[in-house]
Amino acid sequence: MFSLKRFAKDESAQAVTLDYILILSLTAIFLGGLLLSFGMVKDTVSAQAMRAQYKDIGNAIVGTIADAYMTGLYNGVATKTIQIPMQVAGQSYIIETCNKTLYPGSELQALKISAGRTDIEVYVPLNNIDKNINVSGIVTSSAGQIVVQYDGANITLRSDE
Repeated sequence: MFSLKRFAKDESAQAVTLDYILILSLTAIFLGGLLLSFGMVKDTVSAQAMRAQYKDIGNAIVGTIADAYMTGLYNGVATKTIQIPMQVAGQSYIIETCNKTLYPGSELQALKISAGRTDIEVYVPLNNIDKNINVSGIVTSSAGQIVVQYDGANITLRSDE
């Protein structure tokens, strides 16, 4: 026979309900951690890809600078143009010259390539350029090309937009 007192004191169904709640919450925590770790891995891979592409772009620009410098040694003046990608990983970037010690005992001039919204910076040394030649200029990637001009004493990077 059905008794309300006995039904109120009966705890046999609560264990099943608590099991479901515990399993559901543990599954939610596990899946949340899994999604968070995949997001962090994706950001790391994207940053590595951006660094690699910035190095490739920097090496191409350094080659153009060296080409203008070597041509200018014979002609006195040289102008070279290089096409660059407008975006890397969906972001525009900035190319600027800097005098930075890339390693101890070095005072090499270098190109600094950096993205505006991330903290990724890549330095590419200007190995083939005389230290007495001043290399200067700041260019954004939105131009799509860089003009390298050597006038016998200075090398200037600029964009013709």
